[in-house]
Amino acid sequence: FGMIGRTTVAPRLAIRWQWDAFSALRWTWGLYYQSPGYEKSFLPGYETYLTSTTYDLSGEHPRTLRPEAAVHTALGWETLLGGNWQLRIEAYHKKYSDLVYPAIVRGTISSSTRIGGVDPADPAGWTAPVAVPADSLTTMPVNSGTGLSYGGEIVIQKLLQESADPFYGWVSYAYGKATRTRNGW
Repeated sequence: FGMIGRTTVAPRLAIRWQWDAFSALRWTWGLYYQSPGYEKSFLPGYETYLTSTTYDLSGEHPRTLRPEAAVHTALGWETLLGGNWQLRIEAYHKKYSDLVYPAIVRGTISSSTRIGGVDPADPAGWTAPVAVPADSLTTMPVNSGTGLSYGGEIVIQKLLQESADPFYGWVSYAYGKATRTRNGW
């Protein structure tokens, strides 16, 4: 990854076991990386409620980043149902690390509370300001996020044949869930 000046090794493994003449079981595993690319300098942060700024990828900021990483695992089963029909069922699990988010700077803000019965436009209608801890987001990207996604898919497919039957295609149903965390939340 040229922008961050790093090289990675991303091994992958796939095993297929032919159950019988019509069915097979598949298992795959892989380690995948994605460079924090220049596209992040043009897009707001992942959560628009957290930031409306873009990442600063100039200078040495990118050199401090690691590539975003994911470990993928999938298990699938496929079988011919008769004729030209095939059934495939697959489940997957992906664990993400080093996701890029804006850096958080710890600091303080002033907070006042409104005093009831007094006009809020009058300074006497508020308590004295008190310093409270607060966070600020910066435009500097850091690897502070993790994530998890999992799900599955069922596919029923009518395979294309060279016979006079022109009907072929597939129907599928997929379910997936994905979560991201940043600094533990």
